[in-house]
Amino acid sequence: MAMSREESHSDLERFFLELAPRLETARVLDRELDRQLARRFNVLDYLRTDELGLSRVVADLLNPEGNHGQGTVFLQLLLDKLEFKVDGEIDDSQVDVELTIGDKGRLDVAVRIDERHCLAIENKPYAADQTNQVKGYLEWLKQYDKHMLIYLSPTGEGPEERSIGKAELREHVREHAGSFVIMPYHRDNRATGLDDWFDDFRLPFSLTDWLADCRRDCDVDRLRWFLREVETFCRRQFGGNTMTTAEDSAFEKFVLGNHDRVETAIAVHKSWTGIKEKVYRNFLEKIQGNLCKDMKCFCPEVKFKVAYNEERYGSRVRAYFNLSSKTTRIFLENQAKGPRRWGIGVFSPLILENRGEQVWSQLNKELVGELGNGEPPGKYYSWWKFVREEYQDLDSLIPEIRRESQNKEGGEIMRYFVEEFVRIAKIAIPIVNNHIEGGKS
Repeated sequence: MAMSREESHSDLERFFLELAPRLETARVLDRELDRQLARRFNVLDYLRTDELGLSRVVADLLNPEGNHGQGTVFLQLLLDKLEFKVDGEIDDSQVDVELTIGDKGRLDVAVRIDERHCLAIENKPYAADQTNQVKGYLEWLKQYDKHMLIYLSPTGEGPEERSIGKAELREHVREHAGSFVIMPYHRDNRATGLDDWFDDFRLPFSLTDWLADCRRDCDVDRLRWFLREVETFCRRQFGGNTMTTAEDSAFEKFVLGNHDRVETAIAVHKSWTGIKEKVYRNFLEKIQGNLCKDMKCFCPEVKFKVAYNEERYGSRVRAYFNLSSKTTRIFLENQAKGPRRWGIGVFSPLILENRGEQVWSQLNKELVGELGNGEPPGKYYSWWKFVREEYQDLDSLIPEIRRESQNKEGGEIMRYFVEEFVRIAKIAIPIVNNHIEGGKS
């Protein structure tokens, strides 16, 4: 017999009323354990964890001459997991970060084992692909009898069509078996939106799995500790688990203690994506409203665009401040391939295409001097940085941003985003407008 709407509502209300005190008890336990064990502390929170920083960590572990002192242990573990057979020794492997390969770009990590074997990694934790990027790398790798390009993405996302067409990729792999694979930073069973076409290329293990293997095969305590820190960072950053161990355990015990609760939990899970989308949309639209009010006084022609969770671009608020350039903008966005990493910056292909190196340099210099910077996610990004660490993963702040969206005055998170956006705008807009409208290109 189907339940009425009133009965269903009552069950949901009872579910949350009974669950809330259990979770609060778990949080009290977590706080005490954090005080005694500092479980949330991670050394990578204080180090460079942009694309280049993470590439350096991986490259050093793969380097037989690396400071880890373990020789070929870590490299051999990866080769074994990849079933990448090498005829001969691997002791003299040359490992490079950001290796320039002519007009094809720069490989994030290149392991040139010998004249016949090369293993390369295209590291994509946050940034989008550039035009013909993967295609160019694979063409360069053809000089090796045996080669493999690992496309390292957050949860197993494949390269974009502009990076390499699917037909081209399939043809390359047909001619060079096993030459392209996709490795996730962390296998997240909750990851959605992955293109099934790439299933044949996805590895059955992740970077965190390899790091765990390295830790188990290492006898040095301080190195095992570091490997655990990197592994934990990747799980947290790309796995998206925002519940602590005690909370998770309390929730699981509560739900599995009653069949009706299991059904209710499934209903909540099915509704969560839509709920989160509404919260995000309201939050971003309120940011847009505040920006419109704050920026119109010094940039009357500014136009805004808000989007949520688009496949290619993720979620964003963009301010187009020079309409003649069409694409010049200031943005607040999370990259589609880094859904929990929010950044803010300036994007203007017109400047670069018209050889505006002087204004590009001025723009970058003044913004860096005022606000610092990070590794840009693409060549048309004049300046870029991630937002404050505690605000990078808004998924974990859904309750807070919902409250701020409903509050007429907003709140601390919203104020931070708006103020950073306006600070950038006041520096960037005069420089770019003078350049474009003055015909200095």
